[in-house]
Amino acid sequence: MRNAVRSEVRKILSTRSMWILLLLGLVLEVVSSFVGMAAGKPIDFPASLDQISFLHFGTTNVCLLFVILGIRAVGDEFAYDTITPSLQVDANRARLLGAKAVTYAGAAALYAVIALGILVPAAIVIVHTRHLDVAISAGPVMAAAVGSLAAVVLWAAIGVALGAVVRHRVPVLVGTLVWLAILETGLHGPLKSAAKFLPGQLTSALTRAGGSDPKLFGPVVATALMAALAAILLSAGAASLRRDITK
Repeated sequence: MRNAVRSEVRKILSTRSMWILLLLGLVLEVVSSFVGMAAGKPIDFPASLDQISFLHFGTTNVCLLFVILGIRAVGDEFAYDTITPSLQVDANRARLLGAKAVTYAGAAALYAVIALGILVPAAIVIVHTRHLDVAISAGPVMAAAVGSLAAVVLWAAIGVALGAVVRHRVPVLVGTLVWLAILETGLHGPLKSAAKFLPGQLTSALTRAGGSDPKLFGPVVATALMAALAAILLSAGAASLRRDITK
């Protein structure tokens, strides 16, 4: 597994569009957060730092970035027909999928640590510099940060799984975007209380983006359900890869 993970790391570093997306996503997240903190009206700020929006990675920003990268991790292999030489080096398909999931989950975790490591201290400085009435408490801030880190890790693994199940990157990318941006929102009304089981709502609960919304699960339950979803999809992806890989 270690060699397989090393191979996946090399693929990320040698695929220019992958690391450009990572760097661009990081820059946009940091810059947009800085601008919002520096230019926002004092009345628009929440009562405590842990409620600042950038601490809560949602399905429309950072999590979306990593589900896209995860999908590409497998989809690009089939699109450029590099899956065949990959399996000639290591014929264990489950190990290949596991290595991709571990690698992209690790990249997501590193991204989250760097982004939050920049944003949280900067936010504290801005709060003090602007004399904003925003309470700063280490415990809630850490809880929000850990939830967001867990969310991006799980969405990266889900992306890898979706790419393995569907194989063709364009349909699964479009389908995932449509689901998260349109369909899931439209299902909130018809599903009522059951909407809390939807992936986007689980992400809101996990990252505490929903605050103390009683309609959402607690962070621990949301984490367990998201992890179960990722495990189910990875199992389905492993089963899919056992099929013939030729076009």
